[in-house]
Amino acid sequence: MKILTSPMFLILWGAALVSAFLVIPYNLVLTAGLYTTGELVRSAVMNGVLSALAVWVGLKLGPSLGYRIPWLSAWLRKEPPDEKPGTLRQALILGAAAGAFLLLISWLAGLAGWVPVEPDRSLVPGPFRGLLASLYGAIFEEVQMRLFLMTLLTWMGLGITRFLRQDRQSGIQTGHYLAALLVTALLFALGHLGGAAQLAPLTLGSTLYYLLAGMFPGALYGWLYWKKGLEAAMVAHLATDLVTQVIWRSVQFLFYL
Repeated sequence: MKILTSPMFLILWGAALVSAFLVIPYNLVLTAGLYTTGELVRSAVMNGVLSALAVWVGLKLGPSLGYRIPWLSAWLRKEPPDEKPGTLRQALILGAAAGAFLLLISWLAGLAGWVPVEPDRSLVPGPFRGLLASLYGAIFEEVQMRLFLMTLLTWMGLGITRFLRQDRQSGIQTGHYLAALLVTALLFALGHLGGAAQLAPLTLGSTLYYLLAGMFPGALYGWLYWKKGLEAAMVAHLATDLVTQVIWRSVQFLFYL
């Protein structure tokens, strides 16, 4: 009960809930009539409710596993954060670099005929909608994938190790973090792959592209969550999406579409 009434829980849940609604204008364009506004709103409400569970699990299990939310924790304590100055700036740079990498492999995939080189403008959300979607990715997806799923998988991995060794005192190892990181990145990629499959039939080439385009940044965000804290993962994710969904979309609308 203490977690549910804590400022940390309320802030994270509130941010995830708001971001679940921010992505609706983006999805209305991207799905091109596959879903009505009412259906997307109901989906956002359900996502907001589920995010409460995600935040609770992350806050319940994370501290004992070494996962942290250092900047928000320090702000609530009214103390300076423990992380080194410049950590979030480094996360921003890494995320932007990941975004540039995604644009590169998207171009290469287009040359190979795996994905359309010049998509239909009616199916391309504009930069402002991309900005709203970027906030959704940075907040909601990181709460779901890193704070919840990666934390839960790490806890389960440690529990399995202790069960197999019959040793309840067995400590957490690097392998537990890496396994959780990679599985979460794979599931992150599969989630995006499922979304792509709703828009166009998948081929072997496009499947490989979407898996790589999801796993690479997903692994980066997982590493940042593990080593630097949840906010670093959020900042990197935001930077990636700003490059791909705002900056590149602006270039497309000005020169290509």
